[in-house]
Amino acid sequence: MDLAIPFVLFWLTDFIRYMATDLVVAVLELRRRWRRAPKVEVPPNPPLVSVVMAGFNEADTMPLTLASLREQSWPQLEVIVVDDGSTDGTSDEVRAFLARHRPGRGPTPWCRLVTLRRRNGKAAALNLGLSLARGEYIVYVDADTTFARDAVFEIIRPMLDDPDCGAVGGNIIARNAAQNVLTQLVAIEYLFSISVGRRFRSLVNMLHVISGAFGAFRRDVIDAVGGHTPTSGNDGDLTLKVRRVAKRLVFAERALCETKTPATLRALVKQRRRWDRNLVKNKLRRHRDLLDLRAARFRLGNALMIVDALVFNLILGMRWVFVFAAALWLAPERLPRLLWFSYLVYLGADTFQLALAQWLQPPPRGQRLAQWLYLPLYPLYKSFFRLVRLYSYVEEFGRQASYADVFAPAAVSRAALDYDNAGRMRLRHLLRALVWPWGRRVEENPR
Repeated sequence: MDLAIPFVLFWLTDFIRYMATDLVVAVLELRRRWRRAPKVEVPPNPPLVSVVMAGFNEADTMPLTLASLREQSWPQLEVIVVDDGSTDGTSDEVRAFLARHRPGRGPTPWCRLVTLRRRNGKAAALNLGLSLARGEYIVYVDADTTFARDAVFEIIRPMLDDPDCGAVGGNIIARNAAQNVLTQLVAIEYLFSISVGRRFRSLVNMLHVISGAFGAFRRDVIDAVGGHTPTSGNDGDLTLKVRRVAKRLVFAERALCETKTPATLRALVKQRRRWDRNLVKNKLRRHRDLLDLRAARFRLGNALMIVDALVFNLILGMRWVFVFAAALWLAPERLPRLLWFSYLVYLGADTFQLALAQWLQPPPRGQRLAQWLYLPLYPLYKSFFRLVRLYSYVEEFGRQASYADVFAPAAVSRAALDYDNAGRMRLRHLLRALVWPWGRRVEENPR
């Protein structure tokens, strides 16, 4: 009977969650390729696109990003760089790069640099860049990303084609996959969760984040929501704000960019703890009213997105903890067999996913075979970071650890904490919202 447990859990949850959705994406991709859509060209009167980039101590990476942006095929492009109080000479490196590429495109310089004397946090720096932007479309990028030549065109194309599309997320792949074993596993994860997984979320209009590494927005939509909120996890927060006013958010799989991923386990755990804590903060505290049926802008899709995150990331994420504990208590002698069989089940699923993912999103040259060689380690990698996720949730529910994030200055984090504390999402509030969402709302300001 113990061997049936992983099968039941897998087919009832992960099959529907991942493999079935991947099959839908595969069918749609096969249909698209069969039709052989004609190549889309840049429109004759292209609107101005503003790329806003903010960074702190990015002297080594920011010139590379600028070089990549300079080679974009989109003809009407301006780049605004905000140096958020760097101490490593970031502004000097940017000025040196611009001096080497002085001939700008058009009557004005193609890139503008703003240097802040002290650090204000990434959200505030991005808002400053937004205030200087003149474009009809705003593209936010990280200072350590590089882009395919048509990336800017591909990321704004859905908004050109559909006026109801308010934001578009780019396709992010790992640039340093070949660095070590860990980066190879992260590259596989990005392939599964971003390059393939976000295609289905886009299809059902349930994208939960437009990544700050590469994301595009209509200028009027950004203005309507007030830009970024000064806090950590600002890209997830901005996405949820945009979902209130925009009808559709889209993932553009052809808008390719590469980013450097953490290369040590300590750095990766730190990054994932930050991501997971911000998920709790944004979805279950700051934007918990997305579950409120009485809200003026209530949308079923937004509520389902929150429930989806709760069920699959939190509730079902705890399943193996209980299975392991039950097996250890009831039949410890069978535990090795249970773990081994569970591993084989998930390895089989990952094998199917990798074959499909490489067909949908061919990896860089030399990485196809490497991904297959490292795939047997992926179920173990995934299980470990599920435990990291659960620990991060406990951190955020218990002591609001996201407000101690070093990605924002201490003063900014304290102000954000004061702002959010009036509506702090405790466990009882969350359960009340899920069980009885049309009941009395939690008072916004108890003072």
